[in-house]
Amino acid sequence: MTTPIIRYSILMAALFALVASCGGTKLYRTHVDEAFNGQSVSNILVIGIVSKDRNRRQLEQRFVNKFEHLGVKAIASADAIPLPSDLKLEKAIILDAVQKFGNDAVIITHVIGIGENETIVRNQNVEDNLYEYYGTRYNSVSAPGYARTTTNVRLETSLYEVKSERLIWSTLSETWNRDSAHQVIDEVVSLVVTDLHRRKLIASQ
Repeated sequence: MTTPIIRYSILMAALFALVASCGGTKLYRTHVDEAFNGQSVSNILVIGIVSKDRNRRQLEQRFVNKFEHLGVKAIASADAIPLPSDLKLEKAIILDAVQKFGNDAVIITHVIGIGENETIVRNQNVEDNLYEYYGTRYNSVSAPGYARTTTNVRLETSLYEVKSERLIWSTLSETWNRDSAHQVIDEVVSLVVTDLHRRKLIASQ
């Protein structure tokens, strides 16, 4: 007979294995400037710092589409700024762009890490008998699929006010077990814009 603690451990292990296998995106360590509370921005320059130009353009355009869907003006840096060959944007270039397009905020997203984690998928059956327990565990460890590798992509997204140049909002995101950059971008952008809208940091025209 299993105890409540063992049953709880079984449930949590099963839940973790399910999440790891399905994949998904979460936001964490979100920071909001309390001094900006009650204010909002309405015209945003979107900058993606991504090694592949195709992914950068996709990321920026996805943000633009999401913002415009909520009635918030936005423009991608790919459309607003002639990108240098080294892909590095200097402050003066960004300032010229925000003045030209009347942006009151800049949102920047960049990759902070890509890695792989090994997840141990444990057997959910707990045996009370010592020898039966050993046999069950041995079979679990020896079985194919006992260890599962998950891929994690971590991004940092920050929103800055143009006038004061101060950080208004920032968050870290983690996406795991996604097959393409498109899936990662889609989920991160959706969560980020939803959070900004929920906090009333963006305002429609």
